[in-house]
Amino acid sequence: MNDVQISGHLYLHAVLTALEDLLKHTSKARKILGAQKFSVVVDCLEAKNKSLLILFENGKAQVRSSSDETADVYLVFKEYQSVVHFFEGSGIVLPKVRIGWRRPWYLITVVRLLLIMKSHLEPAEKSIEKSRELTISHARLLLGVGLQSMKELSEIESFSQRIVQSLPNGLALFAIEKETILAWIRVDSGKITVGKGAPDRKPDVLLRFKSAKTALSILKSKLPQLEAVGKTDLEVSGMIPLADGIGYIVDRLSRYIKV
Repeated sequence: MNDVQISGHLYLHAVLTALEDLLKHTSKARKILGAQKFSVVVDCLEAKNKSLLILFENGKAQVRSSSDETADVYLVFKEYQSVVHFFEGSGIVLPKVRIGWRRPWYLITVVRLLLIMKSHLEPAEKSIEKSRELTISHARLLLGVGLQSMKELSEIESFSQRIVQSLPNGLALFAIEKETILAWIRVDSGKITVGKGAPDRKPDVLLRFKSAKTALSILKSKLPQLEAVGKTDLEVSGMIPLADGIGYIVDRLSRYIKV
């Protein structure tokens, strides 16, 4: 896959997963969804039958890859470039609504939720400085997107594939000090799985960010990891080779997505 295709893939299969955390932790988003129950398929014709299915129910969202095109709303992009333009706001690009015109309230709900998600993934610097709650939400969503992006990159990008193949098996836990934000990534025989919350066993390596702002700086590649460790903004303990390899993939994210 070329860079544009990788970017489009990550926006669909990594960035959109932020809807899960958004609804779980943001009352405004839950209020918009209310008691509605519906499903949305987001497809890119260039993706060769790998769609994204979003299930909205009980005030929650469940996002997963799927080849099942049955949904209440079906949105389709012609190509990955259109996906990139849509998420980065570079030009007026909208997905085609193949199914769902007869349920406009579902479309309105999806648009409103995407706007809130964008405001939490890409808040203005002044907004972050004024709102601790927004800073924490921004860090939580970005960490989740970052880990999911690493998983996707390990499957579609040759550089990340080589890195993961060279890594020792192990479990890495990411934690933000003084916040209940935990996420983990597991490497097993060259394959990556990710999850949120506490893992099912003691991690082999712990990466603890001093604060939500530190986590944001590192995930956005504004603060090099070695510099962060030197300043004690990032504490790394345990299986260092695993942490180093994961760090190499983290550094790739800003190449493909702008969040």
